Amino acid sequence: MAASKSGKAGAADFDMTKFFDFEKMMGDMRMPGFDPTSLMEAQRKNIEALVQANKVAAEGFQALAQRQQDILREHVEQMQGLMRDAVSADTPEANAGRQAELMKIAFEKALLNMRELAELASKSQSEAFEIVNRRVMDSMEEFRQLADQNKGKA
Repeated sequence: MAASKSGKAGAADFDMTKFFDFEKMMGDMRMPGFDPTSLMEAQRKNIEALVQANKVAAEGFQALAQRQQDILREHVEQMQGLMRDAVSADTPEANAGRQAELMKIAFEKALLNMRELAELASKSQSEAFEIVNRRVMDSMEEFRQLADQNKGKA
């Protein structure tokens, strides 16, 4: 396997023809309309699409994890502020009113954060699915074109 720019071998660098010589294996079978090179190219494209979809999904997961970390940090900072406010309040009544208001704000922010995280996850999944879906559609078109080419040979 050849190494990519990062120095690591990846699926895009994978060459199945180094492991299997399909043309040689299928040479004796002589199936009309069967093009092993086209089959190998289609499989290479399939693998590339899966690698790309996995990359997009992994990047989405990293963005989601980073955002969760940011939310946790914001929440801890907010709780520290609440504790400072609770200690510095003039009267217990003022403190209770202030805490109730802050809890309401914290709850609303938590709901917004949950929605944001759900949207991030959904976007990542949609992008990965779109890559695979596009490859399936391209593959179907390639198959149709191959079938059309073979009509004239039969």
